[in-house]
Amino acid sequence: MLTSPLRISVAIAAYNGERFLGEQLESLANQTRLPDELIVSDDRSTDRTVDIVRCFAARAPFSVRVLPNDRNLGVNRNFDRAVAACTGDVVFLCDQDDVWLPHKVAEMSALLARHDKVGLVISNSEIVDAALRPTGRRLYALKYPKVESLYACGEAAVRFILDTQTLAGHTMAFRRTPSLAKPTEEIVIGCTYDFVRAVVAGSLYDLAVVPDSLTKYRRYNGQVSSPDNLPPTRTEQFRRRLRRVFVEYNRTAVKRAEFSRSLRQICRTLEEFGADRELLRFLEGKAEIAAFQAGLESSRVERLAPVVANLLSGRYHKYANGLPTAVRDLVIPPSSRSMR
Repeated sequence: MLTSPLRISVAIAAYNGERFLGEQLESLANQTRLPDELIVSDDRSTDRTVDIVRCFAARAPFSVRVLPNDRNLGVNRNFDRAVAACTGDVVFLCDQDDVWLPHKVAEMSALLARHDKVGLVISNSEIVDAALRPTGRRLYALKYPKVESLYACGEAAVRFILDTQTLAGHTMAFRRTPSLAKPTEEIVIGCTYDFVRAVVAGSLYDLAVVPDSLTKYRRYNGQVSSPDNLPPTRTEQFRRRLRRVFVEYNRTAVKRAEFSRSLRQICRTLEEFGADRELLRFLEGKAEIAAFQAGLESSRVERLAPVVANLLSGRYHKYANGLPTAVRDLVIPPSSRSMR
């Protein structure tokens, strides 16, 4: 395998991670292509997290920097702080409780070295339990390429990102450019650091997708992200759709309104970085259809004309999932309050 000449940084946002952090650090030390530096931003842990990192740093085969926070920042700002301290050409986002396979850094960084227009690489992950026992599932189980794939900068790359149901930062490596190293909380507040950075990357650079699982992705009770936030099986996917149609419309409407606002804020940053106008129109269209769905009238009769108009105009097909989305918007139960 080609050894990447790029300088590699690994960024960890740590918080009370003593239970599994040691295993993750050892997996970094066992990489066939070692990172050049590890940056750990600690969010005022009350356990032995900082001691574990400093003990590892004393014998690590690469530079390790520990950044204790003066106050609790939360996940997004903590990762932003770690990324801002990185000095490498490429930044790998790293969770504190996973285990990386030995060839992860080598494979993903070599792909970036081969394709200079690629700004972001996404790999897959094997989902395991707290004891690293396989669950038989992968993080990106649906709508994920079976072979290494490249998506051209713009709509194709962003569509893949938006269609990926569970986007996780630990699967990413990106070039440390001004646009991708920009703190995500300066782009949009309330949106996850990994989603924001992925949309920006796909809008400005080509996207590469590695089908292999390069991380053992722990899921267990007590994580910052819910252990239930897993890719659904096809049966569970069908059940979730039924729940959204008959039970969860109000919550879905709130999420759509938030998604619409977030996309519009991301678009403003992308415009500053000179993103393609066609892509910006696509993202604005996604934001508009989400806002339209969030503000549907309570009366199904009153919904009929605007839903049909959006369907006939092609907006549902371009910015949503076509006829199935339109039908759902017609039959969902009324919202208890308008989202407009």
